[in-house]
Amino acid sequence: MNSRQKDNVITVLKVLACILVITAAALPAVYMNTLAGYLPVLMLLTALLISSLAGLYMRSRVRIDGSFCDMRCIRGSDMKAGLTLTNESLVSCPRVTARLTVEDVSGGSSPVQKPDFPLAAGETVDLGVAMKLSHVGIYSVGLESVELYDLFGLTRGRLPVPGRFNALVMPRIRPVEELNISQDSPGEALQETRVAMVGGIDYSGVREYELGDPMKQIHWKLSAHTRNYMTRLQENNLRREYLIILDFAANGGYDRETLLDINDCLIETALSLAEEIYRHDISYTMLFCDRDGMVRRTVPLDRDGDADLLRTFSPITPEPSGDYPDAAAILAEEHAAGGRAGDILIVTSRTTPDLLEGILEMRQQRRMPELFMVVPSNIRAHKRAALTAPLSRLDDGSVPYYIIGTEEREAAV
Repeated sequence: MNSRQKDNVITVLKVLACILVITAAALPAVYMNTLAGYLPVLMLLTALLISSLAGLYMRSRVRIDGSFCDMRCIRGSDMKAGLTLTNESLVSCPRVTARLTVEDVSGGSSPVQKPDFPLAAGETVDLGVAMKLSHVGIYSVGLESVELYDLFGLTRGRLPVPGRFNALVMPRIRPVEELNISQDSPGEALQETRVAMVGGIDYSGVREYELGDPMKQIHWKLSAHTRNYMTRLQENNLRREYLIILDFAANGGYDRETLLDINDCLIETALSLAEEIYRHDISYTMLFCDRDGMVRRTVPLDRDGDADLLRTFSPITPEPSGDYPDAAAILAEEHAAGGRAGDILIVTSRTTPDLLEGILEMRQQRRMPELFMVVPSNIRAHKRAALTAPLSRLDDGSVPYYIIGTEEREAAV
């Protein structure tokens, strides 16, 4: 039974109790048939009338104040709606109920109810309820209802409420070396040269050996792992252009909270990479599916531009239909268009055979693709192993890849 049903049951019980009390007060009038006999029921009805009139008076003199304008905060922050309730009447209210609703980024709505409280004459009460905004995207917060009870607490009336406002929850942008890169991923050996310089920025990268490369630039340890000679690249040898593919397609079978965790990690990983590239004045293009199911191409943005970008991202989409532009489709389109936009960084939580094949084809074209795969941290080891097993194909093609874990939550059963 929810709170609304409980309130309805309580209201019915109060009505029955009133009927019983009025009936009992009317008994003397039935048997005595004198003024004294009618006095109890008259006094009771008068008290109920005064209580109801006082309730109407209070509701006309209680004011809701607050700033219902859009807000912006960083993921994981606590937000408090600035709302106050002021009783400008001369009568105290014995009980006030206030309910807020929060619609999260996935469209799910949940009530946030403040415990019932009295409101004395001339008193101002803070209605603000602190809410933790745990996921990237737009939350909608609204004051659903404020109800005041009469003096006896028998009847209640609603106050007009101001409306709703949006809270834009921004991703946490971190240095790339602080991304939650797994320390037990199959691509561990490749991290020696890449984990601190994701995207080939400021540090040396690697490529296959070409005739004429100095012997002193050969990366012997990595060459032994890949069974091909690999040459270290100095900063001035690196390409100065990147293509970031952000994929919102996901595997099925996850609960809503896990999907939102994946969505957060995808966005934060992609934008952290973009920030690192942008900070070094290197050009890049980001490709992703937007809310209309179309491939969107963006150019470098500063941090203020991230807010507009978030509004265009597709929601996380488990097991999408065949016409959904996932990473494999975007990569195939880029390949068919003959794009030569430099190296490719792919951020996804789902690896399909088509995607892996497309990455290997790009590698053969010396586009230097890198894969960043987001895996929920709360899944069992055997499921994690099954998700990452196909990545062994990238080892054979000398393609760097990284397994990015979402934030730790309680392990799945």
